[in-house]
Amino acid sequence: MQGRRHPGGQRHQRPTRDPLPDAGRPRPGARPAARAAVGGPARLAVDRERAHDRIPYSVEVKFRTTSSFLFAYSVNLSKGGIFLETDNLLPVGSELTLKLRIGTAGVYDVRGRVSWVRERSDEPGARPPGIGVQFHDLDDAIGSVIDQLVTTFRGLTVLLFCPDTQDRHAIGRMVKSIVSTADVVEVGGTTTAEALLGPEIDVVVCDGDADDNAGLVVLRAAKRRDKKIPVIVLSEDPDRRAHALAIGADEVADNPPTFHDLQDVLLRALGRPSTVS
Repeated sequence: MQGRRHPGGQRHQRPTRDPLPDAGRPRPGARPAARAAVGGPARLAVDRERAHDRIPYSVEVKFRTTSSFLFAYSVNLSKGGIFLETDNLLPVGSELTLKLRIGTAGVYDVRGRVSWVRERSDEPGARPPGIGVQFHDLDDAIGSVIDQLVTTFRGLTVLLFCPDTQDRHAIGRMVKSIVSTADVVEVGGTTTAEALLGPEIDVVVCDGDADDNAGLVVLRAAKRRDKKIPVIVLSEDPDRRAHALAIGADEVADNPPTFHDLQDVLLRALGRPSTVS
């Protein structure tokens, strides 16, 4: 990458590698092995305007629901940064405008700077490629919007599919202890789960070890209904977890998950923008 010239006239800087954790990185925990990106690789739309009063890069970041935006704000954005998963890596130091599309609340422009870059790696368990963006005056740009959203916030809705009643209740209690505002809708049948899938669901958690691949049936149904809805699949079988990622799961974890493993995948699934373009 070093030495190649970007359309805006800047020379690429060599990306920094695995910086120390900062506000722009998706924390806590590392992401599982590479998953198939829903909807294909994210693409950064580069605005090539060269007028002196325009920032040369413009990126639209969509949050599927207001709840997912508020969760991302509490985890990452309020600390001044965000990680954007993409294969199109802008040079470190690039100034850009982020157009935050927040559910049905509207689009808001926030200016930022690329503070670090992570290239794609084929190593097992590698974190996804992308850019860490540090914001300029985030609170000034959208502080009033956040205040309005918080006043109407009614919590997150988690659809939990697990046929085993005892396991379902145990996982449900764990979810509530991680996200106290969560409304956990527990179901044991695929028909009921499919009927409940809708725009009000913020994240789906599936038992990937259920008989007849029932958890994967719910995963596929969720992605048919809304390909942007985050789905977490739990399985004790590494091959089944890999298969779940290949067919669209956003995150996977062992089954039963430890508290920290479930916390990690929930934080990543809920805090990640649904689209970067």
